[in-house]
Amino acid sequence: AVTLCALLGQPRTSAATKPSADYQPLAEGVEWTMDFEMTADDGRRVRGSGRRVVGPAETRDGKSYYRVRTWVEVEGLPRQERVTLSRKDEAGFHTIYLPTPGALEEPEVVFPMKVGARWKTKHFGGMPQTHEVKGVETVIIGAKTYVNCYHVRTTADDGSYVEDYWDAPGVGSVKSEMRF
Repeated sequence: AVTLCALLGQPRTSAATKPSADYQPLAEGVEWTMDFEMTADDGRRVRGSGRRVVGPAETRDGKSYYRVRTWVEVEGLPRQERVTLSRKDEAGFHTIYLPTPGALEEPEVVFPMKVGARWKTKHFGGMPQTHEVKGVETVIIGAKTYVNCYHVRTTADDGSYVEDYWDAPGVGSVKSEMRF
């Protein structure tokens, strides 16, 4: 069954860790909270919440990463959690998915962000995925308006998953719609 899931994020930062005005904030102490609702083809709706917290920096293979914990709680399902190592540089936002044996660094997002940019990954159990920046848009969530958001589409090569997400400057991900 195809399911639609909308994640609406609101990052929280302290004054000491407020990220610069970029689309992928990454600093110890940055966190996002998300509320979402999934709607199945039969109309059944399930609510949940998610949280992502950027932890301390650590070094691996001579590169400095932040340990990032993400967890999701959905009504009636066990809590799902994953830990990654993430870093960014002028080429992009890079991630190692832990505890995947032999996990290698992959591009999460390629910089510079621009409409038409495309890249491939094998996140989440090795499933090949294609990512493409579709446009720059305004996103309204409740009473909050985010301008100049990059709209990125991620598609599993086997067609089993499609996600459209929007990254706002200085904030990161503010909205996501998934179909699987």
